[in-house]
Amino acid sequence: MSPFDAIRRTRPDGTEYWVGRELMPLLGYSKWANFTDAIDQARNVVLAEQGEQAADQAFSRYREKVTGGRPRDEYELSRNAAYLTAMRGDSRKEEIRAALIYFAAKTREAELMLAAPPVLGDPLAEIQRQTDLTRQAVALALQERAARQTAEAKVAELTPAAEAWEQFANARGLIHPAVFAQQSGIRRPNGKPLGQNSAIKALRELRILKDAPGTDRHNTPYQAHAHRVKTVPEFLGGALHNVPYVRPRHAHYLRVRLLGHFYPAPVSGTVLYLPAGTEGRAR
Repeated sequence: MSPFDAIRRTRPDGTEYWVGRELMPLLGYSKWANFTDAIDQARNVVLAEQGEQAADQAFSRYREKVTGGRPRDEYELSRNAAYLTAMRGDSRKEEIRAALIYFAAKTREAELMLAAPPVLGDPLAEIQRQTDLTRQAVALALQERAARQTAEAKVAELTPAAEAWEQFANARGLIHPAVFAQQSGIRRPNGKPLGQNSAIKALRELRILKDAPGTDRHNTPYQAHAHRVKTVPEFLGGALHNVPYVRPRHAHYLRVRLLGHFYPAPVSGTVLYLPAGTEGRAR
């Protein structure tokens, strides 16, 4: 039995889920904070594509009572939520590779099950049907992994190392958004270089920054991204404005998110694919 099957739980209505602290070690995480960062990134994908209600259902967060201690955060993750969380891990790790194969296979298997009706009255034929579906699901999962690895290699080729961003930090260790936009090397689909305003606008559309004009929350990061962006109030044109500075170690992540925003992936919520002919422009 797969270790992921061993910790899988089922609700009375038949829906399956995985408990965060049980899944965490199987994905190779030793610290809860690092694991919840991956969960937050995965949740943002569902939030952006399907809305808050779908995100809350897939990533059900609650406070767990601990004997002799203070309550702690816990999650119930749907199959898709667990799959997306695994995608946020380092695919070079054996645990992540195993998880991606497992959840991809289970997702494909569920889709194929819906498409292929069961064989009634013939137990052996039904077993054969399920076996064939599982084989098809595994084959599709392996194809998906190969495609993901190819895309990841392309992204690694196009994206500078995170350490390279340190040279653009100011005395406070932060990168001004205008400098970040310029040094990202990104050109928008219209061929124009990415500027400060268009970068900030895109980060709001990605729900990394809050869109709340006229309030002190405008251009401040959502909690899930507070460690990536630091907003500094500055006087500009005689008025006080929130300026979102980028932390160097997270500039790499933000650049990739912006690339995905301007050049969307054909398979939503998985990995970044750049359309043919854009490699030279979005470098």
